[in-house]
Amino acid sequence: MYDPALTFVSSGAREVGRRAGQRLLQRLAQPSAEVQTLIVPPQLLPGQA
Repeated sequence: MYDPALTFVSSGAREVGRRAGQRLLQRLAQPSAEVQTLIVPPQLLPGQA
């Protein structure tokens, strides 16, 4: 670890994967469904630096 703790931005990879899996299952069930764009906002995780 770094001292002081660093600030960084989390891209939300777990949430992106979860949503992608949901969309895939929906498209498999309804192939003609409209394509949608989903945005997962990044999260700022402040440290002490």
